[in-house]
Amino acid sequence: MKDVKDMFKFVNKKKMLLVFLLCIFYNITIYGVSFALSHYVTSPLNVNKLYALLACLMVLYLLSIIFKWLFDHFSQNFLFKVEYDAKCFFYDKLLKMNAKNINRHHSGYIQSLIERTSQDYAIIIETFLYNVLPLLVGLISFIYMAFSQSVIVAAICIIILGLAFIVRYYMQKNKKKYSKVLTEARSSYDGLLIDFISNIFTVIKLDASRFTKKKLEEKEGKLLDALQKNEDAAANMRTMFSFLTNLIYILIVVMSIISLQAGEDPLPFLLFYISILGKVISELESCSKEIEHLFRFQVSKTQLDEMLGVLDLDETVKKWDNIKVIDGVFSYENRKQNISLPNFDFNKGDKVSIMGESGQGKTTILNILSGLYDLNSGKIVIDGKEVKDKRLDLVYISQEVELFDLSIRDNLTLGKKISDSKIISLFEDAGLMEWYSNLENGLDEIVGEKGVKLSAGQRQRLNIIRGILIDKDVYFFDEPTSNLDRESEEKIVSMIDKYLNDKTYIIVTHRDSIKRLCNKHYVFVDHTMKVDNN
Repeated sequence: MKDVKDMFKFVNKKKMLLVFLLCIFYNITIYGVSFALSHYVTSPLNVNKLYALLACLMVLYLLSIIFKWLFDHFSQNFLFKVEYDAKCFFYDKLLKMNAKNINRHHSGYIQSLIERTSQDYAIIIETFLYNVLPLLVGLISFIYMAFSQSVIVAAICIIILGLAFIVRYYMQKNKKKYSKVLTEARSSYDGLLIDFISNIFTVIKLDASRFTKKKLEEKEGKLLDALQKNEDAAANMRTMFSFLTNLIYILIVVMSIISLQAGEDPLPFLLFYISILGKVISELESCSKEIEHLFRFQVSKTQLDEMLGVLDLDETVKKWDNIKVIDGVFSYENRKQNISLPNFDFNKGDKVSIMGESGQGKTTILNILSGLYDLNSGKIVIDGKEVKDKRLDLVYISQEVELFDLSIRDNLTLGKKISDSKIISLFEDAGLMEWYSNLENGLDEIVGEKGVKLSAGQRQRLNIIRGILIDKDVYFFDEPTSNLDRESEEKIVSMIDKYLNDKTYIIVTHRDSIKRLCNKHYVFVDHTMKVDNN
């Protein structure tokens, strides 16, 4: 239950209490029918008893409608919020995740797992509302009336019900291994499908439909096999549960016969048990069936915790004067080649260029300094103190530009209040005015998923404008002009010099035109960073 408790902190406790109380009141009116039947339907039956029963049932019916409406009104919104808050809970953890760990798992797989875990968590809360609470009300009602009529029968029924639940619980627990395999297979399939859908234009351009379908069919085969084993285990549980609970009905009929032969009136006894046990057994079956969601939630939550880790990077380093990397070594998984950073040193206010051939490790040093990657050995020292699990407060302008499927304004301002005139002024500096003047909706134009409606050069220039508008003290640039022609490149160089002259920045580049902006230079040779004195 630790996994459930871990996420319980974001649940609205007051609204949950209100929903729980409404659920209890509603179910009291439902189970009140059994009490009314056992009280008024007795021999000899007469009109007055039936009138009293009718009045009682009408009151219970009216109250049940009121409480049911209130319960549905508050519970559905509450449950939706639980699910979406759970997604935000995992999204927040994802934001703090080490980039090296992110690269180990496909984003589609993580997305599918977050979706499933959040849904299962909401179902657990829903089960408690719709099944566990009604079951508790039913059991309390049953125990109260049953023991007043026949202690022996009541005790036997409780033992059988308890045994049925325990048997199903442990069978469900043993089924956990099938649920784990099923969760992994389903998430793997969903992750691959999401990947193909997000790259649908690439699939079409490469005429790779047969290849993608074959890959999906392979995943589907594993998924269906896991699903069949999971369902077989579920069928065994349902059969055993039905066998045990049906014994209770046989017991009730036998006891009614014995009561009748003894000259007693078994009708109230029979009506009570038949009317209330059907509801109790139904709720008990639903509760035991929904245990699968609890186990499945625990499996997927554990998987997410292992992926996302427990790293807390809420604290960013904002004030510093000097940063050093001493004897740093980094290596990617499954690669023999190490990236060496024997002595990297830069001060607040420095403008640093890092050059070298592709694949040497230039981007890696940015990821390490920004806290996205961890060194395998060596240390990062800030103002004389070694730091770990910290991120610098900076703007990272990556070579790989991915815009959100939102308006140009939203992509550039990220919610900040920035005047249109300031944005357009930056467009002029970046050479984007001709493009902008042809936009039908101006800054409200939607750029499409990952900025698909824009050219690579337009995306890159918008990315730099966005970074300037964020306005922080430290900037990391990774090949900021890689997709630009010489004329556009000169405009971007001028923009960096104009708007970021008082900032600290590191630029990874191949271009000498950008190198001249910097006062300190490094170069990668044979995967080792060295001071560039040229």
